[in-house]
This record gives sequence, C-alpha cells and structure tokens, in this order.
Amino acid sequence: MSINLAEDIYPISDLRNSPEKLLEKTRETGRPLVITVEGRSQAVLVDTESYQRLVQAFNVARALLPAEQDIEHGRVKPARTSFAEFWDERQLQRKANSDS
Repeated sequence: MSINLAEDIYPISDLRNSPEKLLEKTRETGRPLVITVEGRSQAVLVDTESYQRLVQAFNVARALLPAEQDIEHGRVKPARTSFAEFWDERQLQRKANSDS
C-alpha cells in the first residue's frame, strides 16, 4: 500500500463536505488518504479491504515475532536434528529415506 503525496492528502473540510467522494477514491485506488487539520496530518482513511489486508499482515508479523527472537538469540538448530529428536522422543519408527 502506497500513498501518492500529490493526490492522497485532503483537508478535513473535504471529508466533512463530501465524505462519499473520498470513500469512493479509497475504494477505487486502494490507497489510503491522509486527512489534515490546519495543514498537519491527523488521520488516515483506508477502504475496508485494504484495512483487512493490513490487519492480516500485522497478525502474521506478530505471530512470527517469537521465531525471529529465537533466531536473534541463537535458539535454533538444524531441522534434521529437530525431526530426529521428535521421532526419538515419541519412540516412533522412521520411514527409510533415500536421501539420508
């Protein structure tokens, strides 16, 4: 999602006077609109589809954070080791694998 600085910044008066026009623009372009008050950005208006994608992306990033922290702190091991431990801990029979 990007913002076009030449086209996507509107004063609060535009939102007050013609909200339908601004809502339609967000739906058509998929871009957020920056709403200003006295020349300073105060809010961002996004269409619901874009907002939903943002929320989903945020949730994925939040879910990955513990794994990223493990990598950062060196709490990792090779996948082959992890799978071997998994099978051994459960005393499960491993299928023969041609590439091992």
